[in-house]
Amino acid sequence: LLLLTALIYVGSAWNPSLQDDADAAHAEAAREIVERGDWVTLHINGVRYLEKAPLMYWAVALSYKIFGFTEFATRLPLAIGAMLLVAAVYYFGRWMGGGRAGLYSGLATSSGLGFYLFTRIMIPEVIISFFLTVAFYFFLKVYLGELNARWVYVFYACMAAAVLTKGLIGIVFPCGALFVFVLLTKAWG
Repeated sequence: LLLLTALIYVGSAWNPSLQDDADAAHAEAAREIVERGDWVTLHINGVRYLEKAPLMYWAVALSYKIFGFTEFATRLPLAIGAMLLVAAVYYFGRWMGGGRAGLYSGLATSSGLGFYLFTRIMIPEVIISFFLTVAFYFFLKVYLGELNARWVYVFYACMAAAVLTKGLIGIVFPCGALFVFVLLTKAWG
């Protein structure tokens, strides 16, 4: 499953060229991290860019430092995020429904057209999906008593990583879902 995902996402990371305005602007922010050496404040064309959370830009900047300023280096963090998400979905599916369910869940995620298209543009949806999937996985494992209560800190860490990836939706989405969950299950304790 991971090999298939790597073939699809890493294998196609070289194209298309960065053509979209947002795509090129986001790549420029990562490039300026490397050139300025400033990993705290994002810049685009020398102007501070404070609209986005930094984690994806940090990952792309690190990729640029290793592989140079190429389309491949721009998309590699998203390809790795896709592989991590497929693995997380596989384990979640395997835990919920057995090995076959895990395999089919991972395969559906890996081969989804929308999933693929969202890795062609430099947007963090694949990465935040990974963090939210892992967060819910660990929350449910702790809630159902399959893991020690200390493992709930993985849930919190994933929410923090999601905030660094996309902003406050990294807290709002999981807490909103858990609020509805608590309402439906009457599990306030």
